Amino acid sequence: MVFWSAWGAPFLYKSCRAICYSRLLFNILHQLLSDQGWTGIGYGLSNFLLPLGYIFLIASCYQSLSIIRPFIEAVGKLSLSNYLLQSIICTTIFYGYGLGLFGQLGVLNGIFLALGIYTILALLSYLYLKKWTIGPAERLLRMIVYLTWTGKPRNKRNDSLSDTKIS
Repeated sequence: MVFWSAWGAPFLYKSCRAICYSRLLFNILHQLLSDQGWTGIGYGLSNFLLPLGYIFLIASCYQSLSIIRPFIEAVGKLSLSNYLLQSIICTTIFYGYGLGLFGQLGVLNGIFLALGIYTILALLSYLYLKKWTIGPAERLLRMIVYLTWTGKPRNKRNDSLSDTKIS
C-alpha cells in the first residue's frame, strides 16, 4: 500500500496511458508493416504490456475512486473462493452441460459479461465479509494445511534444547 500511495494516482494514470498507447502503436506497426521482421518483436512485446496496462488502470481506479475500494479489497480477501465461483459460473455459461454459449457471445458481450460477473462477485464478497472474516474455500484450505477443524495453527510446544540441561 505504501508503494502505491507514494507514487500516487496521477503517476498510475499516466503509466496506464503510456502503456496502452505503446501497445496500440506496436499493433498498428505490426499491421502496416507485417512484412518487416522487427515488427513481430514489438507485437510480441505489446502482448506483455497489455496486462501491465490493466494493472495500472485498476490501481489508478483503486487510488482515485474510494467508493470501490472496499469491494476490490473484499475480492482480494476472498480470492480463492471468487476464483472457484467464477470458474463455476463461466463453465456453466460456456460449456455444453450449461448454456453452451462458447464462441457465440462476441467480444463486446464477453466484456460486459465479465464485468457483470466481477461486479456481482465483488458485491457478494463485500456482503459476505460483513458477517464472516474468511471465505469458505480459504477456510477449507487452512483446515487442510494446519490439519485442524478450526483452520487455525496449533500452538507450538516448548520442546527446545535450551530448556534441557546438559551435564
